[in-house]
Amino acid sequence: MSNDDFRRIFFERYAEQDETLDEGWFEAFFEKAFRSGHPAEMDIEWDNETDSGNFAAGDESERIFSFSDEGFVTYWTQSTFNGVKGPFEKYDEAVEALGYDSASFPPPPPEPEEDGEGAD
Repeated sequence: MSNDDFRRIFFERYAEQDETLDEGWFEAFFEKAFRSGHPAEMDIEWDNETDSGNFAAGDESERIFSFSDEGFVTYWTQSTFNGVKGPFEKYDEAVEALGYDSASFPPPPPEPEEDGEGAD
């Protein structure tokens, strides 16, 4: 599935009836989900901070988030210079959106096992 098709599906799932599909909607969704505690979870899967060496410029940061809602998982990126990008269907797509090669990038952490999983 193309990323445009995936984004359209995501929009249709979460948008209110009168909202418009555009980049601003996705940025607002991310801010709402991350900052104000959307009922679904948004977790940091990977982050990197570097000291720019110039106190006036500040530090650089890059993060990959996962957003999980009733088994529907998407990935988002946030960086100091490129802002918010997403959603992405696959972790590798988020990695590449940050400018990295997904083949040489650390994989996402494993999902924690739920209590009682694997019990007879």
